[in-house]
Amino acid sequence: QSRRLEDFREEKNATKETFQMVAPLEVDVVFDKFPFKIVTASLLIELSTTFDDEHEKRLRPNLLLARKDRRNNIAVQSPYQDDEIDGGKIWKKIEKLKDKMDKSECYDLMTPFPKIEYFQDTKKNYCPKFKMTFYLTEEGSSKLVAIIAPMLLISTLNTLHVFNSDTPDTV
Repeated sequence: QSRRLEDFREEKNATKETFQMVAPLEVDVVFDKFPFKIVTASLLIELSTTFDDEHEKRLRPNLLLARKDRRNNIAVQSPYQDDEIDGGKIWKKIEKLKDKMDKSECYDLMTPFPKIEYFQDTKKNYCPKFKMTFYLTEEGSSKLVAIIAPMLLISTLNTLHVFNSDTPDTV
């Protein structure tokens, strides 16, 4: 159940908000040896503070983290609502999840599960931000074809030229 900040001020209870967003990711190259390229796409999310004018208090957001089972801290949406694992084949479900999440034309997801880093403010003893990092690959086969195809064309034309018995006319 979602509540507004005004309701929080009246009831003094915690709030929960859920939303979707499209945000630009910061892309960094991790590995680049021809024809393969691995990059990371990161997004730093920081929850902002607000000020309660009525009580003259600063309200700081705090991420409540599960220490025993870290899988509870972030959830990746399942690929389809009523999809079940077929005969224990989890890889099929992971591939469907990659297809649903990956809208990039240049890169492919290595895994749909991001690396999560939390940043704790030790002076004020709260955790206001975290960073999600996805590992992506740039497919190398297109680069390989771009180099090999012209070389094959040149070698084919040279072979045809050698086997051509006609001598060029000279003036």
